[in-house]
Amino acid sequence: MTGNHWKRASLELRAAGFEPEAIAAKNKIVTVAGAYTNAHRCNNRVERISDLLSTSIASQGGQGLVVGAPAVSDALTQGSANASYSLVSRDIIADSFEIGHRAHHGEAMIVISGCDKTGAAAMMPLARTNDVGLVIYPGTSSPGCVDFEPWASKGNNLTVLDWAEARAAMRAERITPEEFEEVERNVMPGSGTCGAMFTANTMSTITEAMGMMLPRGASHPADYDSTSDIHDDVKAQVEATTQALYTLIEAD
Repeated sequence: MTGNHWKRASLELRAAGFEPEAIAAKNKIVTVAGAYTNAHRCNNRVERISDLLSTSIASQGGQGLVVGAPAVSDALTQGSANASYSLVSRDIIADSFEIGHRAHHGEAMIVISGCDKTGAAAMMPLARTNDVGLVIYPGTSSPGCVDFEPWASKGNNLTVLDWAEARAAMRAERITPEEFEEVERNVMPGSGTCGAMFTANTMSTITEAMGMMLPRGASHPADYDSTSDIHDDVKAQVEATTQALYTLIEAD
């Protein structure tokens, strides 16, 4: 943070645990923006990733400024009146990231995407502000498995598409409600976006192709299962993204 800012800014930052002198020396507050919620698997690891990013930024001599926004899951809202909140959330998320970044003197950004509209919303503030920034993806869900047919023969390779097939099979009375519940409990064993080319994986692939995310950033799982920490590939992306950001900062 440089310039003739109102001096109370340093008071407020110091009270929140920031070091204004260190910020002035490096001239960078790096905004870590993400839409965290524990309500759905797509974004329930965002807080953990934010913490790791802040630590990684500190190792580079910078300080992470964490800002948030609401996250809406189409899977939770579809088929109800609440689905009307999904599309409108995209601009609210983007606005929230931009407001948090600008209002608190952010000078570079790492934005964490995730479910559905957060993918587009992650890129929008980077384009609006034209500040140095990158996007990081929490990852897609790991595949699941069950021990009865027709899904057992697929091995450990079940996705949300198999859940949809099982739901139709139950309604046609080809499997029991208990078997359907077994599929539902095991088809996605942990966190992550839908394991198919739906909105989240499509947007993350586009983000990577555009160069706003590091290579392989869209192709890793989120975790190993619901009880594990985030996947090692995500941790590697955190470190690589931070290093790449500082390379961009130096070249800017």
